[in-house]
Amino acid sequence: MPRTFRKKDGSIWKFAGIAALMTVVILAVATVFFVAPTLLTGQVPTIDEFKWWEVNGATPPTSVEQTALSGQYAATDEVAFRVGKLWGGSVWSTTGNIAIYNVDDYTNPIEILDLDSNAVATTTWQYTTGNTYALRIYNDAGSEDMWTTWTVPGKSGLTDTVITAPLRMFNAPTIAFSVIDSAGTTYTNGENWNITTGASPGYETGQFTINVRNTAANTGFVESTNPIYNINYKACLVITLSGTNFDYIIPNGPFNAAVPKSSMTYYIVELDPSMLTRIEQGYTIIGGFQEIPITMTINTGVGDDADIDLDFYMYTNARYIQDNSGSFGPIAYNAAGSNCEINVLD
Repeated sequence: MPRTFRKKDGSIWKFAGIAALMTVVILAVATVFFVAPTLLTGQVPTIDEFKWWEVNGATPPTSVEQTALSGQYAATDEVAFRVGKLWGGSVWSTTGNIAIYNVDDYTNPIEILDLDSNAVATTTWQYTTGNTYALRIYNDAGSEDMWTTWTVPGKSGLTDTVITAPLRMFNAPTIAFSVIDSAGTTYTNGENWNITTGASPGYETGQFTINVRNTAANTGFVESTNPIYNINYKACLVITLSGTNFDYIIPNGPFNAAVPKSSMTYYIVELDPSMLTRIEQGYTIIGGFQEIPITMTINTGVGDDADIDLDFYMYTNARYIQDNSGSFGPIAYNAAGSNCEINVLD
């Protein structure tokens, strides 16, 4: 039986009545602060602990939960990747691939995806929001290759059929070399450096500047690490001395390594990727140029059969080449058309 108390006029209040009144007041307050905003604006309240479906009487989703910080919905589903250009917009490549790996096992990829004409690829396997994987993004030609870690995002809406994952990938630079001596003479591919007095340039020791130019708009290079081969991806200028009496040529410069290999020696300079990147905005060009100063001494008696070759390599590094006796590695890419050969004459 409900407890009672007597008023001054002798009538009786019952606690059950008071409890009912308090319940009505609480429900009214909840309606004002929670339900009303939803009905008026059509928006879900953003209070972390608040589940909109509990108020609206809807059935809560079984495998999707809204994350408090990102505003996305955690999910386990297929992933649709879309790869755009890192610089300049639009799609990255229609002949590209994405390989997905577990971060603790690079023996075999979970799956390899081929991008379609819109640079889009959808996984066969399902992935769970918050889990982290390693991605290798690369093209068929081998000129563009990058590794990165990737955390599975959530869905932006409860009705989304897949998890959408936008990615960005760089387009590789197009490199051209030129060599300028201290007298202002420019040497390009196939030209001669004659040390004979009266010839061009006519001296044995010269100060040179190697100009490394990226000629392609909105292209560049991004460093990353290949965990399979443990190779730090660098962009490298490789100066190769070869031919008869090539050891009469003595270079001095900011080399990261000098690596002898049978009948040649590699002198390697790891280039600055920020300087190689060329961004074009209207008539404005930003970056895409790096100068490498060197001193070259050629001793008399070198003959006419020694050569100085300049090449541009990506996806290798000076330490790897040195530690592997002149091998550039299984992923190294020598950009075709970027080489410059200077013939040394005595």
